[in-house]
Amino acid sequence: MTNKRKQLQRFRNNPGAVSFEKLVSLLKSYGFEVRNYSGGSHYSVSHPEHDVFDAMEPNSIPMNKPHVLSVYVKRAIVWIDRVEQLEENKKREESSLD
Repeated sequence: MTNKRKQLQRFRNNPGAVSFEKLVSLLKSYGFEVRNYSGGSHYSVSHPEHDVFDAMEPNSIPMNKPHVLSVYVKRAIVWIDRVEQLEENKKREESSLD
């Protein structure tokens, strides 16, 4: 199991004890871009290759200290799961073409 998968599992087990920096680091390891456009406390999250966000779902995370609220951690985990599923489907399609 890779380090990012171990980190993801730790976040799943205890979403209330995740620092903003660790959450951003994990999101970036899965290819997400996390940016602060306004200079405020909310950071916008996007993925350059995949559309993993629901139309009615906010794609921002507020920077809270010392921990991000668990609702935002859980939302980020859903985004990561969607990226993993899309990547797996992409690999499966590429291997079936060979």
